[in-house]
Amino acid sequence: MLFVYLKTDTPEDIHQLEREIVRIEESCGRPVGSTKLMAAIESAVGVINAVAIAKSSARLMALRWRHLIT
Repeated sequence: MLFVYLKTDTPEDIHQLEREIVRIEESCGRPVGSTKLMAAIESAVGVINAVAIAKSSARLMALRWRHLIT
């Protein structure tokens, strides 16, 4: 399963989501770590933190760049 997290600005966004995913995986009997993530970078803050976001979780499979200029 792949979950896309929109408007990711900081590694803490991923950490908070990951804690919730672990809780859900455990309650549903899914193997912990089986849900993968993609972070959507949609702001200047997200761009500044992109490297830290990319390193924030082993679940993170990709970064997605959303429209930053309108």
